[in-house]
Amino acid sequence: MALARAFLKDSLHGVEDVNEQVTSLPVPSSALRRGALHEASQDAGPRGVPLRADTGLRGHTTSIIAGREALEHPATEAWARLRGSGTPPNEIECLKETTPSLVYRLRKAAPSGGDVIAKQGRSETLRAELAIYQKVLVHLPVSTPHCYGLVEDGDGICWLFLEDAGEVVYSPEDKDHRRLAARWLARLHTSAAEFAAAAALPDRGVAHYLEHLHCGRERMLLGRANPALRPEDLAVLDELIAQCTVIESRWEEVKRLCRGMPQTLVHGDFVPKNIRLRLGQDGLILLAFDWETAGWGVPAVDLAQLSPALYWRFVREDWPHLGIRTVTRLAKAGKLLGRLAAVDWAAHWLKYQWVERPMGWLAVYRDDLAVAVELLAEGK
Repeated sequence: MALARAFLKDSLHGVEDVNEQVTSLPVPSSALRRGALHEASQDAGPRGVPLRADTGLRGHTTSIIAGREALEHPATEAWARLRGSGTPPNEIECLKETTPSLVYRLRKAAPSGGDVIAKQGRSETLRAELAIYQKVLVHLPVSTPHCYGLVEDGDGICWLFLEDAGEVVYSPEDKDHRRLAARWLARLHTSAAEFAAAAALPDRGVAHYLEHLHCGRERMLLGRANPALRPEDLAVLDELIAQCTVIESRWEEVKRLCRGMPQTLVHGDFVPKNIRLRLGQDGLILLAFDWETAGWGVPAVDLAQLSPALYWRFVREDWPHLGIRTVTRLAKAGKLLGRLAAVDWAAHWLKYQWVERPMGWLAVYRDDLAVAVELLAEGK
């Protein structure tokens, strides 16, 4: 019961007084802390989970490429193919180098003189993200980075080029940031629910996360054979595998938790590492990126890190049938679904030699899912 109470307390963390006056969003003193796009991904695991001090997954180093090497870099060449005779970057900052994705910042390469983000990955994944930017987001009243386009690179690989969202880091501890995020998500969800093209996006309903459960469990079962795993690591995996089996046995209860809210565009990974803030004429503007996991469904997972009461305040005019209890229930369900997706992602790395970092993530997810299993058993 103590674990269950802790989970419930966490799910309501940061709930605002629904009668509090919503102000314009001036720039608070804490809002303009600068940090590179890669900062959150280096200091935290997927979905903002802090890492153990001894973890160190290969490929997460930062480097600066300059001079002739920058001019001849594959990202520069792909950018030139897309834009023609534009300005090449004066430097390239490596933000992410993991199989199969690469992310670089091309400094001063944008037509405006700003920076450009170059993402290399599988064509299927990045083409889906391109479609969301160019066919859905441009028609919705939400702020997003400009998408310059996509360049094929052969062998099922391509480059996607985006406006750099900047370096003002979103902080869930900041009251103004939380208010801005709740309003932005409310506007996204209510407007996209009425946009027919969004309904053709990949399914991100409850069944999608059941597939994550199956895939993650299978990866952990196979990953147990990795000789780099310690006995305590195997114990964590065995607990997670058992938790997945229990959650699957109560999947009808999970589906019940996700009822009562319209289907809409789901970002799928709305966490600090995928959010930046920009200073506009009237205050801060929120920019969300990394739409690779986006799709169509009940947006429970998007609500997992928000104040349910504050989000409800912004959506109730468009969705008057939606009550605060439903939103709170959806937010709790979103925590569970998000953790299942995160387990699947982390378990992918168990096939490699360097397991310390993914096992650090999985140990955190094990503790989170233990609470979720207890709540499901109690019918919460």
